[in-house]
Amino acid sequence: MISLEEYPERMVEAEVMMHGGSDLESILRFLKTSGFTPIDSIRGVMELTGWTLAEATRKVHFSETWQELQQ
Repeated sequence: MISLEEYPERMVEAEVMMHGGSDLESILRFLKTSGFTPIDSIRGVMELTGWTLAEATRKVHFSETWQELQQ
């Protein structure tokens, strides 16, 4: 689980990745390896993209990175 202190730092890195052309899957892998839970990842995707909760949840849930959620 990501700490409250680390969350903003990792989100800045994810934003740099996004603006640098990284795809969502790469960003989700980065977030997961940084300690983000699925819920943290959904929140992060919402912040990065402006998507709704439903859209972000769908993207995270059906991502390759979080494929264990599909079982």
